Amino acid sequence: MNNKEFTSELSRRLGYTLKDTSELVASLLSDMARQLGLLPATAVAVANVDAHVCVPAVQIDGPGKMLMIMGTSTCHMVSSER
Repeated sequence: MNNKEFTSELSRRLGYTLKDTSELVASLLSDMARQLGLLPATAVAVANVDAHVCVPAVQIDGPGKMLMIMGTSTCHMVSSER
């Protein structure tokens, strides 16, 4: 199951729409862009937990694989069917 299929299935089970991590959520309006010192229409991405976005980024797409992420903390992400 790829990321888009997973997101679609999870949305169905939860009863509300989830955005895929590759999707654009919105663009900054002029007022907020000015407050943040950014350009109007700056893309706004889906919020993510850093370790969790590493898994699809390295193309882990099935069970039996593990990724260790090291930074200010460490996290071991393991893919499983359960």
